[in-house]
Amino acid sequence: MTTTVVINIRDAPPSWQSNPMYVYIGSPRMEGDIEYDGSPFGTPFSVPKDGDSAVAIWMKYLHQITRECGEIFDQAQELDQTVLVCDCESGRWCHGTIVAGVANGHLQFEGAVSA
Repeated sequence: MTTTVVINIRDAPPSWQSNPMYVYIGSPRMEGDIEYDGSPFGTPFSVPKDGDSAVAIWMKYLHQITRECGEIFDQAQELDQTVLVCDCESGRWCHGTIVAGVANGHLQFEGAVSA
């Protein structure tokens, strides 16, 4: 069984944007001539460079918005068997790790409705 994984945008293969298996989960950004729309999973605030703190902040944020609007949890579950592409530093935990955990069925949040 294939699971959802996270890669850095710099590690994505050429033409990844046209492959539905790849899903951008970052904030809005420009890279050369390419504009990336923001994802509901992008981080809407500045986070520390330290991966552990960033993950804790994002986990708290996701838990809060899941209680307010369970849709985002459902959207994360729909990302099963995809490659999540983000701007975070390669090889470190980040918000994508949390989204992948939800997509892979490893994380649940109180108040979230499972599909």
